[in-house]
Amino acid sequence: QGILDKIIPGHQGIAQLEKFAALEKSLGRGDKLSRLSCLMPSDKESISHLGRYLKLSNDVQATLGDYAFIDFQIPSTIPRDQLRRLIYTKSRRQVVFALLSQWSREGREELDKTYESLLTYAENWPLPDFPLLGRDLMRAGMKSGPKIGAILNKMEVAWIDSDFTLDKQLLLSQALSKTSVK
Repeated sequence: QGILDKIIPGHQGIAQLEKFAALEKSLGRGDKLSRLSCLMPSDKESISHLGRYLKLSNDVQATLGDYAFIDFQIPSTIPRDQLRRLIYTKSRRQVVFALLSQWSREGREELDKTYESLLTYAENWPLPDFPLLGRDLMRAGMKSGPKIGAILNKMEVAWIDSDFTLDKQLLLSQALSKTSVK
């Protein structure tokens, strides 16, 4: 039993770590948490155990959790609108890690330009702010309460589905048309 077995019981071995680190090195990167997560089992108990053992901050444990629980794949052929949706609904950090992980696993030179382009886009796409707020609905006559939250959630889904193109006025008019407030 090696030292790694003592520090990270149930670790995933070092093969993926080596591929990931080599890719990061070739890109001039070196994120320690990304590399550590390549070794981690994907369960909360292991992350919690490692966090206590290594005395990691809550923020660091949350980052490891984000990396460990990626529940999506990013094909090298992903359209930009779907990549934007993932960045917004998941997190930029998760999407970048998922891209790097997949790229390091596939390791095919013919995909390097494709993954490099996706990675650059994912890191630089300006994350938009949802333009409609609860106070906008209240100013338009809606009463404060859980109904506003439900409407905002529906409008945010519509906004994401529009590839973030619906503006505040259009969202507000759609929200009001779905309620009894005119």
